[in-house]
Amino acid sequence: MSCGDNPTLPGTDDIFFSSCFEAGRDGWTSWDNGETQVQWVNDCCLCRCEEAGCLSLTDAHSGTMAFRASPELYRRAYFSSLYGKQLKYWMRVSGGESWSEQPPEWNVMIESKKYGRLTMAFPAAFQVDFPYRWQQAVLNLSVTPSLIRGRKRYWQIDGRTASEKEIRAVLSNITNLLIFADFYDGCETAYLDDFMITAPEDPVGPDERICNGLPYMCNMPFNKVVFPGSHNAGAKGLMSCSTGFPAFSCGYNCQGEEITGQLNHGIRYFDIDIGGCNNTLHTVHNEDTRGRTISYIMDEFDAFLNSPTNRNEVIVITIANIIGNIAILQTSFYNEIQRFIATPERLHNKELTIFWKQPGNPWPTLGYLVDSNQRILIFVREAINLLMDNGVFSEGDNIHDTYKERDCTFSCHGVVDDTRNSCAIANPGKLVLVSVMCASGLCLDDLADLCDQWIKTSLWACMEERVATTGKAPVDVIPNFIVADWVVKFGAIVPAVREMNMWILQENGFPVIASSDLAEVITHSKVNTASEMYHNSSKQYYYE
Repeated sequence: MSCGDNPTLPGTDDIFFSSCFEAGRDGWTSWDNGETQVQWVNDCCLCRCEEAGCLSLTDAHSGTMAFRASPELYRRAYFSSLYGKQLKYWMRVSGGESWSEQPPEWNVMIESKKYGRLTMAFPAAFQVDFPYRWQQAVLNLSVTPSLIRGRKRYWQIDGRTASEKEIRAVLSNITNLLIFADFYDGCETAYLDDFMITAPEDPVGPDERICNGLPYMCNMPFNKVVFPGSHNAGAKGLMSCSTGFPAFSCGYNCQGEEITGQLNHGIRYFDIDIGGCNNTLHTVHNEDTRGRTISYIMDEFDAFLNSPTNRNEVIVITIANIIGNIAILQTSFYNEIQRFIATPERLHNKELTIFWKQPGNPWPTLGYLVDSNQRILIFVREAINLLMDNGVFSEGDNIHDTYKERDCTFSCHGVVDDTRNSCAIANPGKLVLVSVMCASGLCLDDLADLCDQWIKTSLWACMEERVATTGKAPVDVIPNFIVADWVVKFGAIVPAVREMNMWILQENGFPVIASSDLAEVITHSKVNTASEMYHNSSKQYYYE
């Protein structure tokens, strides 16, 4: 549905009121009419381009800002006819210094001086996307809940859910309508376009697209989901760099499948060690080993992500250990990933690129990464400026790794304690990587066999420990990545991560239901001990 001229009578069209801002502000102002003045913008690069115009509002003083509809707007509509209609608008926000969930009380307010204020607050997962793209809000002007990112939202009045009588009363005598747009600390600019009040369409459901294998996952911010990963993902079939013969030590090969096999298995986080051999960049395990060239590895990622069946997949690559001259090898790595650098032209054409984020900005949702085709995130230990200036993140600045060197000749159970201790001291502002593997004691595949049974327990143990040390809600302190050796052969890591991601979705209000005792645990937002979670949880889930 596109914007059109404002009808003079209700019922002559399915649009009862619209402000498309094709030629001006349509009477809209800012909330305080002070420093934050609404501006009309006639720029297809800034507006939605369906019609050239839109409104902008810049926060000049770090205070709350909002678009305000003038009383003239409501004199054009028949008040008594608004109940049961839908209010729709598009918004995006850019700039600012650091993201914050503002305003805390509401995102839209409809005010009647005689009957009070109707307010509606959106989920944070909806707010977090605003800085990155145009988004449409669709709100039911009735007691029917509005579905926003799969979560039901009701109009509130005086801190409680408004009744039909109260909603009708406010709508019958509107004196003010505010659309809030302050999602950053600092000086940000918000854009508003295509405001409409329309006849109700079919109920607008949640975004049910599948991202990284799960419905509704597109709605989740990158830092609020878990990625299953492989440790030293390129260490398969290693050769000796000096002799050219196979590296026979059973302590060298960390994986039994190539990158493509790991991708097809469901692995989405890849820890890779690199080094130079015969002037070519390879995956390595130590100084005298070489696996595939980085060029070959990047071809595998390219082919997988550009396959139509994998268009909604997001992957993470971490360049961890670097064997040799760090600056030289990282420069060589930059040369290998230039095809994915997010240039303005590639972003405009929505080619597959690396995601680039300004410091202080929030992590986007998986849906944003998919829609913009920025589906590769790369971290490098001690990244040089050449990489950081082109979208590569410093691993040290962004990721806390729980790995501790451990001998596991007889048991891998100690990794659970290592995980607990490390997660207890993790910086709350960092992503958390849980490493479930041992350094010595047996061949790597035998060690992986011992550790495989502790993967799920380690995941829940990390979250439990972070809840205890930070006081935050469980879903706010989840581990973000988990890696192990021989992940395809033993196979526990993908189902363990899938189970936790389903739990995260349900905790965030999406209709994912566990068919076991775990449902009782997660319904009450309660985290039991890791051992209880391990025994109570089930692999059986279904969707409403």
